Amino acid sequence: GLPIPGSAIAIASYILFIDFFFDGQVFPRFILALVFIVSVLMVSNVRYEVLTNFSLNGGSKEKLKLIGLIIFGVLVVIYPQALIFPALMVYIFSGMLKTALLKTNGHRPEISRKKKPREDEPDNAKEENA
Repeated sequence: GLPIPGSAIAIASYILFIDFFFDGQVFPRFILALVFIVSVLMVSNVRYEVLTNFSLNGGSKEKLKLIGLIIFGVLVVIYPQALIFPALMVYIFSGMLKTALLKTNGHRPEISRKKKPREDEPDNAKEENA
């Protein structure tokens, strides 16, 4: 699901965004919908990309990601009120879109779960106590 810091930053950056572009009008219905959507996404099976360790020693895709991240970071420092909220909306909707496309193509997102022992397999904990 959606990482908790991403949800928190989305809600906080909405306030900055609204203050910058709409002179502090809050739009309570929108913020209520935003809180509901990010809350549902936090407990959903929607997969989101995570930032990994970038290096210039990686392939060209890694280098482009690093350069894009640096450029975006500089722009966010210059215009935080204008860029953080829209960037997080792109991130949130990209995960939803990716999951929807995978499901329509017949792929199921991988969910990491612990394998439950079957009834016919011996349980090590039970054997030790016996």
